[in-house]
Amino acid sequence: MYRLINTRSPFYLQFTSAGNEPESTNLMGYTEKFNEWGGLNYSTSADVTTYAGQPLYAPDGTQTADLITRTTTSASYASKAAPKGNSLAQEYTLSVFVKRGTSRYVSLRAQGLYPDRIDTQYDFETMQFSVVSNYNTDIDYISSHVEQYNGWTRIGITVLSDTHTSITMSLSPKEDANGGTDSNDSSSSASVFLWGAQVEEGSAMTSYISNSFSAQGTRAESTSFNEQDVTLSLSIYTGAFTLNPTETTYTLVKSPTNGLTTFEFSELIRDYIEQNSNVSDGSVWVRATMSDGVQFDREYDFLATEGYNTRVDGVQTIYNTNFQAKLMQTNTDVVIPEGMTLNVSVYANQNASYSIDGAADVYFSTPSTNSDYIQSILVSSADSVVEVKNLDSTISTINVSEAECSKYPVNMLTFVNKLGAKQDLYFEMKSTQKVSARSNDFKRNTLDFTDLTANSLKHTTKKRVGETTESFALNTGFLTENNAQAIEELLVSEYVWLTQSDSTIIPVNITDNSVMRKNHLNDKLIQYTINVEASAPYLNNYR
Repeated sequence: MYRLINTRSPFYLQFTSAGNEPESTNLMGYTEKFNEWGGLNYSTSADVTTYAGQPLYAPDGTQTADLITRTTTSASYASKAAPKGNSLAQEYTLSVFVKRGTSRYVSLRAQGLYPDRIDTQYDFETMQFSVVSNYNTDIDYISSHVEQYNGWTRIGITVLSDTHTSITMSLSPKEDANGGTDSNDSSSSASVFLWGAQVEEGSAMTSYISNSFSAQGTRAESTSFNEQDVTLSLSIYTGAFTLNPTETTYTLVKSPTNGLTTFEFSELIRDYIEQNSNVSDGSVWVRATMSDGVQFDREYDFLATEGYNTRVDGVQTIYNTNFQAKLMQTNTDVVIPEGMTLNVSVYANQNASYSIDGAADVYFSTPSTNSDYIQSILVSSADSVVEVKNLDSTISTINVSEAECSKYPVNMLTFVNKLGAKQDLYFEMKSTQKVSARSNDFKRNTLDFTDLTANSLKHTTKKRVGETTESFALNTGFLTENNAQAIEELLVSEYVWLTQSDSTIIPVNITDNSVMRKNHLNDKLIQYTINVEASAPYLNNYR
């Protein structure tokens, strides 16, 4: 699982050192050996070493993860009871590390004396935990817990138990939403990776206590933070996504303060992002691994773009891309001159599609490298509505309008927007082009002393042209207020390309220092003028 991050703004990761924890007991036995559990209608592959052609590691770095797979569409689950040691109704927290196999969901049940039970469900696609039901029984839901470790998710629930002397954990891979652990499912082969089950008294999900045997395991009380230095390893690469990058680009070491270590490294990533053209995607993969040699390593995978956050966005934005499509521009109104087209960028995956004016869905090609994940929809002036979809459900609607006929040549600016994607914006009204030159003069003697002629056709005052620039003043047509954000993103973009009416493409820079946000109340008709300058000199004098 990876996430989408912006790198023009600071990006932080934090590592919490092992802190104050009371003594705790994991009541569950065989916490990493699900082949020793009971249950119904499932198979177990123990200590799986590879998955999808890549090595598979448990959260502690060992190859001890188990895969459980349904063998029927009827009830299917792995289960094991943990003895409470008393017959009191108390709060208990049940947790387990999970990793997606083929199932979208994994169901977690806490059960006392049947029928006392509660079913919850974790969605790998939305990364959300939900309560299915407690079936009006004597086990009550208190809270849920979700933490990310090394590409795994540790999910947990805190419940108020019944008075039975044991509490049973049941786990079931599922394809259907809101289905109880023992309900039927549309899949007869859904699977999920499991590791590290824990049942402990209390409302907190404390650090994992491994127990390879049937008896309970206990962790001693910790009264102070572990102050080991924390190492951050960054692997920055392009091409196909890999679960195990082989090369480390940077290694940073930092000491914790009060048990917390904070790293900021967005500029290190930006050094590796290339914006090569007005259509190619500028992104890189990043694997960030934090370790203090005491706890499990924290591993995070990102697809990094040159997006940014504004003051109102907060410190940073992390978009969970796990099987989610996303419109990669902020405005949903686009204006296109008659007979022309523009590209609308979408973060796409195997679940992403779009439809134009209610036509059949068009599915994006399956991404294979970092440059394939931000794809584009070609939209024409004849279109009216474009729906961007994820899992066949509309997530964004783009309204298309045709610009009024113009007598002027049409220009278009393409820029890297706030989300780090390429965005097109037309300028179909009057535009002007200007070439400027700066020069120095020097005087010379042109007299030819061999024959005492004046050489009157030679330049006595010699001009040496140095700096030359080509600039353009561009005017949009009439826009909606929805486009104001796009104009502001254009102003602060560091990469802009001008496509002229003859299809010539020129890298340019915005020369305006400010733009006034317009609205219909104050300005009636909304129209903007943008001034740009070619990034290369008009006179090719590089040496």
